[in-house]
Amino acid sequence: MRHFAYLSDEERERLFAVPPAAVAADSPRDLLALGLGATLYCPGTRPALVEDSLRVASVGTTSMVWCLEDSIPHESVSFAETNVVSAPARSTLPGPR
Repeated sequence: MRHFAYLSDEERERLFAVPPAAVAADSPRDLLALGLGATLYCPGTRPALVEDSLRVASVGTTSMVWCLEDSIPHESVSFAETNVVSAPARSTLPGPR
């Protein structure tokens, strides 16, 4: 994984004094601790979680959480749990379920 992977090499060189490096499972622990970067929290109540996730990934999001806590009202937790579990099966996108 590498942050800003959607940028060309020329754009990365122009924007960063030290360009982002790739992070892998076997990277040093201190690098892994920072490798996740910012995380986008998406309310688990959203109707198109899979499609939303793919859309934001296409513009550079590397970490996203389908949230069952802070981003939804307490009375919506049960619905959100069901929604998150069933989201892949409900997706209109091709691929395994």
